[in-house]
Amino acid sequence: MTLILPMIGGGYIPAGGGDIPDGTILSSFASPSTSPFGLTYDGANLISCDLNSDRIYIHDGVSSTILSSFASPSTAPTGLTYDGTNLISCDISSDTIYIHDGVSSTILSSFATPSLQPYGLTYDGANLISCDQGSDTIYIHDGVSSTILSSFASPSSRPSGLAYDGANLISCDFDSDRIYIHDGVSSTILSSFAAPSSQPTGLTYDGANLISCDFVSDTIYIHDNTPSSTPSSTILSSFASPSSQPSGLTYDGTNLISCDRTADRIYIHDGVSSTILSSFAAPLADPSGLAYDGTNLISCDFGSRRIYIHDGVSSTILSSFATPSSQPFGLTYDGNNLISCDFSSDTIYIHDGVSSTILSSFASPSSQPFGLAYDGTNLISCDLSSVTIYIHDGVSSTILSSFASPSSQPFGLTYDGTNLISCDRNTDTIYIHGNS
Repeated sequence: MTLILPMIGGGYIPAGGGDIPDGTILSSFASPSTSPFGLTYDGANLISCDLNSDRIYIHDGVSSTILSSFASPSTAPTGLTYDGTNLISCDISSDTIYIHDGVSSTILSSFATPSLQPYGLTYDGANLISCDQGSDTIYIHDGVSSTILSSFASPSSRPSGLAYDGANLISCDFDSDRIYIHDGVSSTILSSFAAPSSQPTGLTYDGANLISCDFVSDTIYIHDNTPSSTPSSTILSSFASPSSQPSGLTYDGTNLISCDRTADRIYIHDGVSSTILSSFAAPLADPSGLAYDGTNLISCDFGSRRIYIHDGVSSTILSSFATPSSQPFGLTYDGNNLISCDFSSDTIYIHDGVSSTILSSFASPSSQPFGLAYDGTNLISCDLSSVTIYIHDGVSSTILSSFASPSSQPFGLTYDGTNLISCDRNTDTIYIHGNS
């Protein structure tokens, strides 16, 4: 759970390290007028502004009920934030940022925006942050002042809202219709998701949930969170693999499944443990990767250069097809498509469903990819040459983070819904990783 830390002046800054906002909508309600363009939260109530009515609205908690409202300082309010004491607003008609006296229409001071189209504000506990559609830039101010400490390009071409969740900056974009989770206050993007409607224009964070508004739907949305569970190098436990050269892993929703190149066998474990419920011969002599598509086990073989579709989790083969290149060594399934990697081509391939047709491909992070997993959001790969496990941004070549594998020859990965699991040919060990 994300905590709300008290600050002098009755404001708040959400503490970091909690869950990550996502695209799931818990609830929504109509905005007070027809063009919502900014949101903030003062520790008790949601505050919104509207471009059509030129008013700022104080909501009753996070609800559609309006406690009070007042005229905005100029004619086109486009952003709001709260610094723990005072409401701060910006306006595109005056290109000005206004510091209000508490949450009121009284203006204590104002200053020019960094560029000509201010469209979003937030406060990170130390500095005001603004974004501008004219320059496509996010600006970090020195405290609450016109002095700019630093700036960076926004993720897309028309940034339209900002929030801060206690750990990371969050931005939305009018052109891409996406919401972006930044890595701290930087241009690096940890993840992104589609906005609830087609023109997101405001964001805030209330200590528990991201809240967004949209100009087209005239709606305010309360978002759900995704538990923060990034796989890490921390090893919770480990156990010996069934034979001496583990070469692939997958998870079928109940049991871990592993394969071994020395024994040429596929093993069904009892849950995620060293206990073996059953085993059967691999389709050929060099099994080098496993995946599970929700119905059938899928395996690949280094010697035959083929991918095999099993009948359920059994030795019966329903069909097979050639691998994209000559040295396949890892498989996973992302809920729609099979993903494979090959260490001769140093490439990761996205298949069309479970077929030989390749939709797209990209270079692996290093020169010898040997295992793949998918955690429901991001692809994870391991590499024999770099002895590293990589967390990708979605299913792409962009790397969010990486860490050293537990030993020197990582040869397989899977994800069991909670933890990353890896295996290593040097130690003949299967490792259960913790999360950060």
